[in-house]
Amino acid sequence: MTKSRASALSISRRKFMAGTGVAGAALASNFAAPGILAQTRAPIRLGNLNSFTGAIAYAAEANLNAMNLYFDSIGWTVAGRKIEISPLERSVIPPERTSSSLRRTFRFI
Repeated sequence: MTKSRASALSISRRKFMAGTGVAGAALASNFAAPGILAQTRAPIRLGNLNSFTGAIAYAAEANLNAMNLYFDSIGWTVAGRKIEISPLERSVIPPERTSSSLRRTFRFI
């Protein structure tokens, strides 16, 4: 290979860095995002299983208020999907039925 041919095939460092910067910006932008977003538009349903009555009702209410405050701050959406919170009363579930009740709750969610 002659010197003139080698210089014709080489690329300067400046051109290489500019080219990779543009390619990196294109890959990191939203152009590639639609292919990896969630395919469903159904809302995300969250169950909040707490004791809203009784001695610790204040803590359950504070927990629900904190969740509402956070989801208000992000517009009640995640990845373009709406968020729904369903507060469920924990104290009405008898201890002997906890496992079946939790299975029913997870099916609901």
